[in-house]
Amino acid sequence: MELCWALYYLIDDEFDNIPDLQNMDMIYILLENFKNKENIAVVAPSMRIIGNMLTGSDSQQSMILECDLIIALAHVIEHTDFQIRKDAVWLSSNLLAGPPENIDRCIDAGLVSWLLEILIDNSTGIKDNDISVQ
Repeated sequence: MELCWALYYLIDDEFDNIPDLQNMDMIYILLENFKNKENIAVVAPSMRIIGNMLTGSDSQQSMILECDLIIALAHVIEHTDFQIRKDAVWLSSNLLAGPPENIDRCIDAGLVSWLLEILIDNSTGIKDNDISVQ
């Protein structure tokens, strides 16, 4: 858990300067943490790291998508913890701010439909200002 938070703070706004994190092995490890239902203390920083990575270049975003990001998102979009669900929305909005081909992949996978359902359902506590799709 501490390692994940340390990585998060290390790369916050500095992802381009950390080439060791720009490899698929590290991304797969972080995405694997999305499946951890028992220990959200590992899920949260892993999601934040991936979310920050998604703000990088189009090629960085595509690399993360190639690591099955959308499949990993399926583990957190329905999580019982509110903050994890809210971070899943934030992460998704970062993904949807990318190039058109990545947005098409999200639409095809049903991610946009899920976001719309979240916005329509007032009981989720997630507001439209939590999603910033350009």
